[in-house]
Amino acid sequence: PDIAQERLLAVPESSRYYPEARGLISKIKREGKVADAHSKAQLAYRTGDQEEAQAAIDFGLKQSPGDPGLTELRQHINRIALHVEELASGRELLKSDDIGAIQRMVESCEAVVVAESDPMNKFRIGAKELQAGLEMRLSHIDKDAMAMAQNLRAKGRVKDAYDYFKRAIR
Repeated sequence: PDIAQERLLAVPESSRYYPEARGLISKIKREGKVADAHSKAQLAYRTGDQEEAQAAIDFGLKQSPGDPGLTELRQHINRIALHVEELASGRELLKSDDIGAIQRMVESCEAVVVAESDPMNKFRIGAKELQAGLEMRLSHIDKDAMAMAQNLRAKGRVKDAYDYFKRAIR
């Protein structure tokens, strides 16, 4: 674009190609702004700054309404944002015994990991870390339930032991 822009700037005002050259210069500048906005939006999103990413997308779309790259990026960010809001409460589950809630949150983490292909994306990294922690929590709950079941069985409390065994195998 720099060489093309230099050549277009060299077209003299007296040339019949001058208006077309000016139009192409404007187009090059506009496309450069759109490309910069796309890069800025991707970087902001990658580092977890959704607000800055959306602002960069807005700027780029003002330069080129309907730009497919920016439109697609906005749609992707909006899809992931739904899961990110859900994951915000996930850290609390690392100390919970609510197996159902933990399992649902593990599924939400997996949805983010699958939807976000960028391995360096902050949201994907956070989802993977949370998923690992929640899976470890489930493992601890299972082990604790098994230990309690064995303890109760040893004390002859078979029905109570059975309830803990059921909990452990969920």
